[in-house]
Amino acid sequence: MYFGIAGTSHPEMSLAPGGFFMTTRSLLATLALSAGCACTSLASAQLLAYDGFGNGPLADLHGSTGGTGWTSAWLDSTYDAITSITGDGLTYPGLDTTPGGAVTAVGEGVFPMCSYYRAYPTPPLGTNAIYVSFLLRADAGYGIWGGLEFGNYPFAMTVGSPLGMYSYGLMVSEGLGDISNAPLIEGETTLVVVKISKNSPGAGSSYKLYLNPTIGQAEPSFALAQYGLGMISTLPTSLKLDNGGGFTTDEIRVGTTWASVLPPDPGCLGDLNDDLMVNASDIAILLGAWGTSTYDLTGDNTTNAADLSVLLGAWGECP
Repeated sequence: MYFGIAGTSHPEMSLAPGGFFMTTRSLLATLALSAGCACTSLASAQLLAYDGFGNGPLADLHGSTGGTGWTSAWLDSTYDAITSITGDGLTYPGLDTTPGGAVTAVGEGVFPMCSYYRAYPTPPLGTNAIYVSFLLRADAGYGIWGGLEFGNYPFAMTVGSPLGMYSYGLMVSEGLGDISNAPLIEGETTLVVVKISKNSPGAGSSYKLYLNPTIGQAEPSFALAQYGLGMISTLPTSLKLDNGGGFTTDEIRVGTTWASVLPPDPGCLGDLNDDLMVNASDIAILLGAWGTSTYDLTGDNTTNAADLSVLLGAWGECP
């Protein structure tokens, strides 16, 4: 059994015990390293901003400059539900996470709420879509909405669990939107991903919602909820952490590709078959996905030599 790489064939690449690795590592490493630097730089550029709330504890999120890539600090425009940076934060299987999370206290009154604004860089010229991912958990005493908000009234889009729905979905200021069949469950962490796209000229923009994707897999073909804004034809350059009290928000990422906002946990990066080992089986899986976005380990949206380099660097038993 042998594999061909970039149009060449190598019968000596046996998968017999020890054979594949011992006879091909030099060849594969040379191929990977030849493209590794350029691809890694490209991947970094595709992640516009990230905040894992690892700079706590902080009594109030207002003024926090944690994370990377942002063009402003968090600005508090809240009413009575204060968000602090505290605790261990949220995690999700296979996702790279940072300890610490943004915890919104349970508020008082009829409509307790928090609203913290932060701006991120304008996407590169020619970008037609951005992706935003974040973790959300409803805590004890949670309010009637929670998530992130994009844009301004009357076209502000809530992504997460919109006002009074108690399920995940999308909703604009005036109450129109699309709700999925995924309920909001107290104590359950959900990975939320939204794709925000510019439509054809004059046709506005659209939002597509995805929940709990498998890290390392390609963008799903179908969204769980989607909604178009015919009056807004530009991509947003800021977001609001907007909760009705009693939520934890974590791991906010903004990028220009699906993979850039869903980075794998580097603790076992390269373990593609989840057997807690990075070995010849994982190389075979990666080669099978060559040229696609599946098993993209670097965030450049293509499985290529740079990903092979990452896999070889993680060779052996997982930590």
